Amino acid sequence: MGEHKKQPKPRGYWTEKRAIETARKFTARSQFQKAHGQAYRVLSNLGKLDEVFPYTFRHDRKRCVYAITSMSRNLAYIGITSNFEAREYGHRRGDTPSTRDLSHFEDVEFIKLTNYLSEKVAAIKEAYYYKRYKADDWDLLNSESHLGALGGRASKWTEATVREEAKKYKTIKGFEIGSSGACQVARKLGLIDELFERQLVLGDHWKSESNVRAFAKKCETRQKFYKKSSAASHAALVMGIMDELFPRLLKNSSWYTYENVKPIASKYNSISEFKENEAHIYHLARKNGLIDKLFNRKMLPAGYWFDVENIKTAASECNTISEFSKKYCGAYRIAVDMGILHALIKPTCKPDGYWENEDNIRNTAKDFSSKSEFKAAWNAAYNSARKKGMLDKLFPKKPLESDDSIWETSKGYSTRGDFRRGCRQSYEKARNRGMLDELFPKGSKFNKWDCDQKVREAAKPFNSRSKFSRGCRGGYCMALVRRSLKMTKNHLNGN
Repeated sequence: MGEHKKQPKPRGYWTEKRAIETARKFTARSQFQKAHGQAYRVLSNLGKLDEVFPYTFRHDRKRCVYAITSMSRNLAYIGITSNFEAREYGHRRGDTPSTRDLSHFEDVEFIKLTNYLSEKVAAIKEAYYYKRYKADDWDLLNSESHLGALGGRASKWTEATVREEAKKYKTIKGFEIGSSGACQVARKLGLIDELFERQLVLGDHWKSESNVRAFAKKCETRQKFYKKSSAASHAALVMGIMDELFPRLLKNSSWYTYENVKPIASKYNSISEFKENEAHIYHLARKNGLIDKLFNRKMLPAGYWFDVENIKTAASECNTISEFSKKYCGAYRIAVDMGILHALIKPTCKPDGYWENEDNIRNTAKDFSSKSEFKAAWNAAYNSARKKGMLDKLFPKKPLESDDSIWETSKGYSTRGDFRRGCRQSYEKARNRGMLDELFPKGSKFNKWDCDQKVREAAKPFNSRSKFSRGCRGGYCMALVRRSLKMTKNHLNGN
């Protein structure tokens, strides 16, 4: 018999009086909501939750101003927070709808603009940076009317109350289940490790600042630093040296002069490529009138393309109509209006009825090895061949692979997994025909690891257990079976 499912109360059961009486049996809103969701919604709709579960406001928390930017899309968001690292994690997780897309762009950057200040000073600084980014032509996602907001109600949990609450629990898990609000505040204040005598989950290698700095020198940007090693980037944040390793400068519009932009623009061959890869710089360079000078682009005089000779000269440089339309779009549009486009460039499409001739279809299909290639290149010819029933004759099906052929193919692989990854078609045929147990008997994958010496040799190219597991699964499994992971660990640690 399964556990009896709790039945919801009938409509009208939860009156205001009954819901309040039930709510007073709980010490936290979250506990009340989990136990009696219907009653919780009733009090929420009536606006009575604050009376039953009053908040204790705190006004002593300091806040810092931060920015989220995407240079390629020219987007920015300015905000204030009492915990920069936790706020960055929340943005990346998608807790804030207005920054959900911005936080997942490849070139997104989280910038801590100030130290932790009092609420009044932080609000003034937020307004200052908002106007500064707006003056630099950033598209800001937050509204100016919302500046100075302190992020809603403050928690009732102070450092002293969190410490008292934590004394009731022996483990972090119990603390999180029994008092989730206090546990969250303890994490934000960095008290979890102190309260429960737990060491930070940072490898010994990244506890050294010199190791973090040496690794950071290999990365060009902060974004690449995050991607290459989340542990190293986390250690840099904990040590407070991230801004020192990757300083970020806020540039005014006046910075974008020809001398400063030229080295960046010289990396690209065309204006469109420059615009695609450096959207923000392109926007300000165009605003300052630098695009023509950067790419030596000559502006054609007004009415240039109304001269037919100029159109003919441009068309002679192109082999196809599509190339002409992309390279000289102005000349292309006027040629279409004048009705001289096909006289300048002959279309490459076949005349009507061309694909009704089977010989034309056969001659064209000879250049392709499969139906998919033929269809991608000549869709009209492919459809005509399909209607005429010619596809199987043009591209005959390959004969079924024999059992002997599958057996020969499987000899090049030592395990089923290698066989499946290396030759998927033969593997599927062997599996459908029930040949896998014959080709790879169960337990055969351990035959090559019949001694500890072979396991040791296989482990030498790897510097960690996880890489050993991914790179040589058979040797790793045999090390587990033979209880020889201890000697493997000694090798990996350099002993």
